Amino acid sequence: MFSNKSSFLSLDDIKYVCKKTFGMLKIQIFFFNSNDAILFKYSYKYSTNPLYNNNKQFLSDFLTINDENTPINIKSTMYYENYFIIKVNTSDNISGTLLMGPTIPSEIDKKSINSIMKKFDILMKYRESLINYYNNIVIMDFNSFIDAGLLLYHSIYHDKLNLTNVVNVDEMLIDISLKDSKAFYISSSKKRRNSRLHHSKEFEKELLKYITEGNLEEVIKFFRDNTFDGDMGINSKNPLRNLKNIFISYTSIVSRAAIESGLVWEVSLTLADFYFEAVEDTNTIKDINDLFLKMILDYTEHLNKVKMYNYSSAILKCQKYIFEHLYEKISLTQLADYTSMNPCYLSHLFKKEVGVSISDYMQKERIEESKKLIISGKKSLVDIYSPLGFIDQSHFSKTFKKFVGITPKEYKTLYYHER
Repeated sequence: MFSNKSSFLSLDDIKYVCKKTFGMLKIQIFFFNSNDAILFKYSYKYSTNPLYNNNKQFLSDFLTINDENTPINIKSTMYYENYFIIKVNTSDNISGTLLMGPTIPSEIDKKSINSIMKKFDILMKYRESLINYYNNIVIMDFNSFIDAGLLLYHSIYHDKLNLTNVVNVDEMLIDISLKDSKAFYISSSKKRRNSRLHHSKEFEKELLKYITEGNLEEVIKFFRDNTFDGDMGINSKNPLRNLKNIFISYTSIVSRAAIESGLVWEVSLTLADFYFEAVEDTNTIKDINDLFLKMILDYTEHLNKVKMYNYSSAILKCQKYIFEHLYEKISLTQLADYTSMNPCYLSHLFKKEVGVSISDYMQKERIEESKKLIISGKKSLVDIYSPLGFIDQSHFSKTFKKFVGITPKEYKTLYYHER
């Protein structure tokens, strides 16, 4: 990922670029060498979070970048701070890491600080210094901060990276296929020097178009080439709560659009419920942004299947009934009554369109459900297969292997080994 060595800047040149970046944005910048010693820094008064006992050690703990091929990363703390990390090689053979930050996504007022102190059981003696600290941190929405980091990277390496070099879209797609069981905000502030409007209608319309078309390729390309062209609003003084609320709101919009485009009502709403629950378990701004992308890709993938198979309304109704009554005994007569069709004709039509019999389809869906529960790790096998109507573990294992190719125990071992 690094450019040719001949294009590397010297340490003095990098120092100059960092100084000008700090002068323009007022976001503090540290340069650590390979031994985690600070070679230079540009910072401001009250730049140290009073809640960290050893600020230098805390900062150096942020320097690890797991993927050697990706020279940048972004990390968030439980106190709503964002940091941008850039691995650096200089023309004078100095290896190190630039750490830019922190920024916060919106203003943190005294009420929010009281909430932070209560949540993390912080002593009152830190309150005043904490207020001073937050009052001096640059307020910048998440996407703008990424842009600032990418611009700094470009100034050093003359290499054009984008959002997907910070958030791996391909990994998100892999997570969706594994996740079946499990899981952007933009905020604003009156302290920002230049006010920004909400994101445009055209931006949202284009994104929803690609999602509802089930066009994974265009959705991925859209995120690689675009960032939100404005703010998504403020509905809480607590930055993390603000982002969670925005996430929930936007997931609802995507869910309704998906229903209008043919995704089964219950499937879409169940998917939304999953992401509503998942976002509440997040603790950092980056986690919420990662989850936002996963949610978008997940809905797009579901709609991609809807568009690909293009089932008749009767078959979609049939699949909807099976989805909603998966834990019950379902007869052909029940499905025929629900779809107002002759049982024999429904059976013939289902096999013709879907490619498998209704009974095999129901078994496959129950196995898919069991896969989700196995991955969650919250239930024993007997608590999984029994409610799904399997006679015993032998019956369950045999059916599971028929559709998955391995036994439930092997599947569980394989999943946790790969993870």
